[in-house]
Amino acid sequence: MGSPVTVVMTGMVALLQADPTLGTVYSRHNVADLEVPATTVAPTAIRPRSGSEMVCGSETIMPWDVTLVVRVHTSYAGAIADQNTAVVFADALIDKLRANLDAIDGAHILDVSAEYRQSFEESDTVGAQVTVTVLTHSHYTQE
Repeated sequence: MGSPVTVVMTGMVALLQADPTLGTVYSRHNVADLEVPATTVAPTAIRPRSGSEMVCGSETIMPWDVTLVVRVHTSYAGAIADQNTAVVFADALIDKLRANLDAIDGAHILDVSAEYRQSFEESDTVGAQVTVTVLTHSHYTQE
């Protein structure tokens, strides 16, 4: 098993790529040739859950909260921005995440929230931003 961020990112991208209505899915926000509609995913924080470690024999299981930002890009800045499209796109993403809380192997989606009417400078696009908190864990073996 890889790092908690790698596990969650890989699982999230695979989950989103399985839905063609979300457009092309990229594993970072800074994409030079972004085609809209598109979905981009990037981690923003990882926090250990202090006091929640479990010891089983020589193995320690450490839980982590990983926060990802998923952006739905619906048009380029300066174009006629249809905010309704951004809301529908983001709400479809939220519904997919809430319907698949345990779809990422070894992780569980804890919280999903959205911010609408967002501008994304690095891609020169507009859309919505969805923040996802995921609980995962890593295993450590004591020797």
